[in-house]
Amino acid sequence: MMAVSEGRVDMGKRVNIGIIGGGWIAEHAHIPILMQKENVNVAAVFDENTERLHKLCDKFSIPGACHTINDFLRCGLDGAIISTPNYTHYTYTMKMLDEGIGVLCEKPVALNTAEVQDIIQKAGRSGVVYIPGFVNRWRQEMQMAYREVERGTIGNVEKIEAGWLRKSGVPRPGTWFTLKKYAGGGVLVDLGSHVLDLCLMFLGNSKPVKYQLTTSPCRKEELNQTGGASWFARKESAGLDIDVEKSAIIDVVCENEIQIKANLSWKAPVEADCTYFKMCGSRGKLDIRTLFGFSQERLWQEDSLIIESSGEKKILHLDPENSTWKAFDEMLSHFADALAGRETDIVTPKDALKVVSLTECLYAHESVNPDEVYTKLREDI
Repeated sequence: MMAVSEGRVDMGKRVNIGIIGGGWIAEHAHIPILMQKENVNVAAVFDENTERLHKLCDKFSIPGACHTINDFLRCGLDGAIISTPNYTHYTYTMKMLDEGIGVLCEKPVALNTAEVQDIIQKAGRSGVVYIPGFVNRWRQEMQMAYREVERGTIGNVEKIEAGWLRKSGVPRPGTWFTLKKYAGGGVLVDLGSHVLDLCLMFLGNSKPVKYQLTTSPCRKEELNQTGGASWFARKESAGLDIDVEKSAIIDVVCENEIQIKANLSWKAPVEADCTYFKMCGSRGKLDIRTLFGFSQERLWQEDSLIIESSGEKKILHLDPENSTWKAFDEMLSHFADALAGRETDIVTPKDALKVVSLTECLYAHESVNPDEVYTKLREDI
């Protein structure tokens, strides 16, 4: 079970939550959703960009506009949401845990396994809430699919094929997003963290033992004005180098010869964006067609869950309207509940360790082959 704070918060009292990083996800998801919750008070925001900080606090009438992290720590917070650049996650997380402040951290929670292990040890010793921000675990189609797997509807899972493909969705090329020392990696870290987390969730305790990663690099000359993710506000490039992969083909073999195959791309040869999971089990199959994230350019106009078991086929059509926002709402409610002392186990710090560890192993077995990746992406959709 997840570690929770003991005795810090009165169960009938509103919890005070602060935001570290006032970027797109904070402005459009975290803060507006939290503001609607009766048991939450959004007490403070810390951002090093003074103009952005004050615009955000004015927009949402947040009293604590903090110019330094020390100012933030003096705001009487029960919890903090960390949505800063990837390379800062570890430092801010450790600082919050040192002060007894619960943490919800966007992925990747850290850049390497050593950092994640530090976080797990500190959160475990202190009993402070720590939740990795794997928001897609709260999506309705993923919850439904997980229940079917747990019931044994398709038997023992033997193979998972998954993918998250964007037609044109490179996040702010030329900024920290596309420089490995700051982001930790390219599409494997950005989209792959979510996809790998869910694959590992479905497989339970089966550990990866063999790894293969084939990538296609992200090149400046390929990125025109439509090269960036369309839901981000257009910003000028910071002029940094681009040294990460735009596409990745993953082949993993777990214990008992269970296979994970995943395709990831910021810029794929597809008509529109899509996310999918296909699970083959000893007694049946399960097929999820959906779209993670905020893109409106959907390949499939409705989400679906297709279950084949014992000679029967069941198709569930799901309303995709606001599905991402609903997942964020559920995750943030989960965080507030954990801060108030209610134990939950939808996602744990060890789940984050599994994802970061697998990511490291994949990069250690990386080969670059753009032609092979392009062909594979075209064949699988």
